[in-house]
Amino acid sequence: WSRRAMARRVAMVRQTHAISFDFNVIDLVLLGRAPHKPLLSVYNQNDSAMASTALQQLDLKGFEQRSFHSLSGGEQQRVFLAQALVQEADLLILDEPTTYLDVHHQFEFMEQVRSLVDAGKTVFGAMHDLEMAARFADQLFVMHGGKMVRHGAPDQVLTADLLASVF
Repeated sequence: WSRRAMARRVAMVRQTHAISFDFNVIDLVLLGRAPHKPLLSVYNQNDSAMASTALQQLDLKGFEQRSFHSLSGGEQQRVFLAQALVQEADLLILDEPTTYLDVHHQFEFMEQVRSLVDAGKTVFGAMHDLEMAARFADQLFVMHGGKMVRHGAPDQVLTADLLASVF
């Protein structure tokens, strides 16, 4: 796949974000549309509507013109999920996606991700919060020492024996 084709298929929300240039929120979210746009084209009404909807879904309505660097870590994380949503990729990769989020927004974030799975998207995430993983994941893959030690449904994987041996 070309980079553009890959970006149409795979979106990622990282644990941390280092951005040198201070974008406003709406421009950063709209960058998720870039894989769908010809080179040097402008965003259209549909792109803007998608970005507005994603911001509203993630409790960021009214943040459009705010500076990214002025946001809390949790707000920044939600901006990047909004960017991934407007990317419309079939696969979403999450790296510790609830880092920096307060408990309320952790559940909202994971419920939004769960709705993507229910809508047919594939989500693969690395998480250390076992309770959150068990609540929202269909399948768990437990890693230890760089190797997978068990996988399956949360109730089959998260046993006392496994937790004692791995954690």
